[in-house]
Amino acid sequence: MTHTFAGARTALHISLIIGSLGLGAGQAAAAINPDDAQSVRDAYAATIASNHPLLTGWTGSTTGCVVGNETHESAAATIANVNFSREMNRLAPVSLAGADINAKAQAAALIFEATNQLSHTPPANWACYSVPGAEAAGRSNIALGIAGANSVGAYVQDAGAGNEPLGHRRWILFPKARVFGTG
Repeated sequence: MTHTFAGARTALHISLIIGSLGLGAGQAAAAINPDDAQSVRDAYAATIASNHPLLTGWTGSTTGCVVGNETHESAAATIANVNFSREMNRLAPVSLAGADINAKAQAAALIFEATNQLSHTPPANWACYSVPGAEAAGRSNIALGIAGANSVGAYVQDAGAGNEPLGHRRWILFPKARVFGTG
C-alpha cells in the first residue's frame, strides 16, 4: 500500500497478512459512513486530499544502491489512504508494518527505480538487485510513475492493460489483511 518509494517515479506496497488490527499514524479520517455523502466528502478531504501533496522524503540513492527510507509521515499517509478505501468498503483497517518489512519494500522500490522497470520477479542482473527486494517484489503492489499515498488511488482504480483481474484493488481490499508495508 506503495511506497517514499524509491524516488518520485516508483511506488511499491507489500501486503502481508500478519500482525494485528489498528490504524497507523497519519492523516486518517474519523469513522466514515459510506451511506452518507457528507461523511464521505469530509473523510476524503481529511485523508486523500490532505495527503495528496505529501512527498515521500526518500533518503536513498540509485548511485551506490543505497536503499534509504521514506519518512514516517509518508508511510502513515499511505496507510491512511489504504484505510480510507477499506472503510469505504466496510473493511477493518490495517496498520503499518514494522521496519523489517518496510525495508524489504524499499529494497524492491530501489531495484525498480534503478532499472526504470517493474517486475514481480526481477532478475538478478537488474541494477541494485537484492534478495530482500526481489522477495518483496513478488508479494507487492508495484507501480511506476506514482509514489507514496497517491499510489493507493491508482491501485484501487486498477486501470490499464493487464489489470483486468483487478489484482491491485483485491490486495488493498483483502478482508483478512492486517498489516501493510510501504517502501
